Amino acid sequence: MIRLPNGLLLCMLSWALLAGAQIELAKNYVCTDDFCDNYRENSQCDTLKTACRAQNSTHNGILFPSATPCSCCQTCVENLLPGADCSVGGLGYPVPAGICGPGLFCKVAEGDEHPTCQPMQESSTCYTAQKEYEDQRQAGLIGHLMQRPTCDGDGNYQSVRCIPGQTCFSVDEEGNRIFGEAVNTANIQISMR
Repeated sequence: MIRLPNGLLLCMLSWALLAGAQIELAKNYVCTDDFCDNYRENSQCDTLKTACRAQNSTHNGILFPSATPCSCCQTCVENLLPGADCSVGGLGYPVPAGICGPGLFCKVAEGDEHPTCQPMQESSTCYTAQKEYEDQRQAGLIGHLMQRPTCDGDGNYQSVRCIPGQTCFSVDEEGNRIFGEAVNTANIQISMR
């Protein structure tokens, strides 16, 4: 029979009790689905704004975890439309209830006192290219293989450009072709990301 010194036995017993206590504490503080279900039942989460519930062309927004325990609830930041009043923000400013939607940024236009959501056309090479495409289309100068550039919400080029019926290729944020090419199929946008 192996005999353990009393100090070691006491140390092992203390460690086991401490581990058990830590597990009990963790049950109270670990963010689990059960915790969030109980939290939502006992503490009403704020109702989401129409913008985040509708998610259509006139009402849309972005869902974020709210500042509740374990982020059990969600909060909505509404996407503002062109011309809507917005906040440029800064240190000490309150968190805005809305942000300029995709393709827009908050700026003070000439002659205005307050910032509004304006198109990114002056500051984005992609949106400038879209405007040039539209001008050429109106003038009848667009060939059948020319495609309107696609931009993301930040004004950068989408990562994939396609030639109808031919190939798709990868581009960087400035629209320059980079490594990556595949046959143009219905799922190509998903597989080339």
